Amino acid sequence: MLSRKQKLSLASASIGAGLVLSLNSNVIPLLLDPLAKSAFNTFSNFFIGIVIGITLFLGIIIPPVIGTISDNTWTRFGRRIIYMIIFVPLTVVMLLIISIVGSHLAINMSALDTYILLAFCITLLYTFLNTWNSTYSALLPDLTEPKERGETSGYMQAFNIFGTILAFGAAAAVWETSHTLTFVIFVIVISISSFITILTIKEKKSVKPHEKERLISIVKDFVKEKDFVKFMITSMFWWFAIGTLQPFFVLFAKNTLGLPESSALIFMGIFTIILVVTAVPAGIYADKIGKKRILSIGVLIAAIGLLIGAFTTEIALIYIAMGLTGLGFGVIIVLNFALTADLLPKGKEGKFMGLGNIFYAAPQMTAAPLVGFLISIFNNNYQIIFYITPLSLIIGFILLQRVRITS
Repeated sequence: MLSRKQKLSLASASIGAGLVLSLNSNVIPLLLDPLAKSAFNTFSNFFIGIVIGITLFLGIIIPPVIGTISDNTWTRFGRRIIYMIIFVPLTVVMLLIISIVGSHLAINMSALDTYILLAFCITLLYTFLNTWNSTYSALLPDLTEPKERGETSGYMQAFNIFGTILAFGAAAAVWETSHTLTFVIFVIVISISSFITILTIKEKKSVKPHEKERLISIVKDFVKEKDFVKFMITSMFWWFAIGTLQPFFVLFAKNTLGLPESSALIFMGIFTIILVVTAVPAGIYADKIGKKRILSIGVLIAAIGLLIGAFTTEIALIYIAMGLTGLGFGVIIVLNFALTADLLPKGKEGKFMGLGNIFYAAPQMTAAPLVGFLISIFNNNYQIIFYITPLSLIIGFILLQRVRITS
């Protein structure tokens, strides 16, 4: 059993992980935007979407590979911590390199060459992040007993969200003053939060790797669970909507609304805070009224908010639209995972979650380049995100009504 202090120490690295994972929603699109416009003209948003899509694809392929390798690793530093010791510093170094390249200090390079270099650095950043974050996540089952995992996981999720809020807050405060200073703040936060975990958590030598089941067997079991499969397919439509909104909203605020970059970041920061504040009451009411019913309401609220954005560029109305969207997505995210847990067949939770993650990541990975392409061919009309996202949510709402949930 871990003490509360140990649980908080274990959760600490989630701050850094949440911060880096959020960069696709804030500073990375802002860094890529001017270079992409110079290098690719009309199709700038498509190439921004390609880069963001690649980072999301890395989140699908790296965790299972590194998880398997770390299962069979043992060093004097432990099975998982060794990857944090190596790859957290590499993540930090890559952030500093990105700040230099993104600040146009790459001397005598064309916009195209600088874009390619920056895209390569961003790809390395997310390669390093996913390598240490996937092994870090495995510390939860390694070090905790089943009855304490809920509390510990709660700390990790809360710290992850706190890292996201810190990223938006720091960027909104100093981004326009100094891009480099913003990245230095990121580096300090990631370093401190991660090394608290590295220096205070000791792994158990007795942890043994689980025997791996053949993929074909997992897939066969998966397709037998019809309601679980239906829900996974349904969930792809709201993850697609989220994957559409996150990378392009700051560019909509900057290029369509004409807001300064700091104000665009504040918009997404407020969206994130509303999303977080919604989480607890959504869970409470869902337990009383029914998860499917509350999730359906959340999907409709988010769709209404996004539809408002389709018909206005008035900043006050966009604030209302994003407030409703944050409220709706807060409900969606919380109850998506709650219903997933309800529908998981007993005794098969672990192996199904691995396949379930594909339904979470794949639509987001697809959304960024696809929507970037659509924005480009419609004369860089960023408002198109407010047409695509409510349509995707409405399809999800209709499909959700066909999912049988007995829990």
